[in-house]
Amino acid sequence: MGEDVQEEAENTLKKFNECELCGHIQDKNISIAPEDLKEFIRSILGARVFIKIYKLYDGEYKLAFKTLTAEESSRLSILLSKLSLEDLTEYEKQQIAIKIKLVYYTHSICGETFSIPKTTVISEVLDKYDEMFKDENTVSLSVKTLIQFLTLQKLLIEEGYDANFWKSAGMR
Repeated sequence: MGEDVQEEAENTLKKFNECELCGHIQDKNISIAPEDLKEFIRSILGARVFIKIYKLYDGEYKLAFKTLTAEESSRLSILLSKLSLEDLTEYEKQQIAIKIKLVYYTHSICGETFSIPKTTVISEVLDKYDEMFKDENTVSLSVKTLIQFLTLQKLLIEEGYDANFWKSAGMR
């Protein structure tokens, strides 16, 4: 990788934090919209996943991400643990990890809904990634938006520990 490209990548990453719990990169500029908080609470109370739709390019391009079920989260953890044991460079592991996370968290792209493969075989999940993501632009947009979603998810969970949680959620 050229020094200019690597320096640009490092500068971009300085805009983000790494989650101390799960290692996801977090966008520092995310805040919780009241409607997201209400929908998140509804998803918890209704025992269903939370889905957030991102409308990009004046709504012409829509990406939806979802929280994971306990079973999906367990399979994702197994996959990432297996990946950590692979004989690859850290950069290669990071690239594969983001592909796996995209497969797991992406609910839909432009209305096309995807299901998560019920496997803990890395190559099978990467096959699903290839099926879902056909070009570099879709991947770049999806990665940036996934970072926003994972940050939002963490903030929504942390909001539940706020003493004024129910009041701020409009539930009282």
